[in-house]
Amino acid sequence: MASNPSSRATRTPEGLPTSHNGFCLDVGTVADHVAAEPLLRSAFPEVPAEWWQSYWEDPRYEPCDRIVARHGKRVVGQIVTSARTWCCGGIELPTSQLSWLAVDEKLRKQGLAAELLRQAERQVQLQK
Repeated sequence: MASNPSSRATRTPEGLPTSHNGFCLDVGTVADHVAAEPLLRSAFPEVPAEWWQSYWEDPRYEPCDRIVARHGKRVVGQIVTSARTWCCGGIELPTSQLSWLAVDEKLRKQGLAAELLRQAERQVQLQK
């Protein structure tokens, strides 16, 4: 799996920010790492706390790869889009991976996860 970090660093998702049922959906920033940690620990309790720091430091990760849902300053939902290359028989095809979808437990069943998925899929299509 190869990616081109230099092209990703300048990529900026289009069409955001937006809102859904009073939540603001926007592109993630470095400042969201700390703000999202309680959400991620709650949604993924099996992942050790120190793992998240190493994830943010991965050279393939860019903060703009995340779409976050905020309620005020609090991060209440997120999804990560990752540009990848799929290699098959000497052919390289651009692809994307959607991961780490999380929504605050108290806010589930309000369509926020579905909206995060829609926005992430939209961003992936715009990047092609």
